[in-house]
Amino acid sequence: MAASEIDVTALMREPGVAEAL
Repeated sequence: MAASEIDVTALMREPGVAEAL
């Protein structure tokens, strides 16, 4: 599950992700 948390963190760090959500 750690990999999932890292993926989520990386996505949140990338710009435009919040807009996609």
